[in-house]
Amino acid sequence: MTVDQIKNKESFWDRIFSGELEHNRFGIISVVLIIAGCMGGFVMGSGGVLNDFQLIITVCLTMTNLTLVLAVQPLKYILNIAVVTIILDSVFICYNLF
Repeated sequence: MTVDQIKNKESFWDRIFSGELEHNRFGIISVVLIIAGCMGGFVMGSGGVLNDFQLIITVCLTMTNLTLVLAVQPLKYILNIAVVTIILDSVFICYNLF
């Protein structure tokens, strides 16, 4: 691959949002903040406060997500860290509840 092909390559998120990723930025960020923030709070409420590992991982991932949003980073970075946050929060919730 040449340098031009690498620069023009679509990301995974561009394919999902049909190239309208930056056009829908504010709506996507709103949904990501609500889901990631509420899931982080639910992890803490379901017992994550009692486990140091869960506390550290949840806080670091949630704060990284918020930092990327506040720093106005590219949306593909925000969505990548949001997916990781949601997956790990889901695992922690299942672990705490069962």
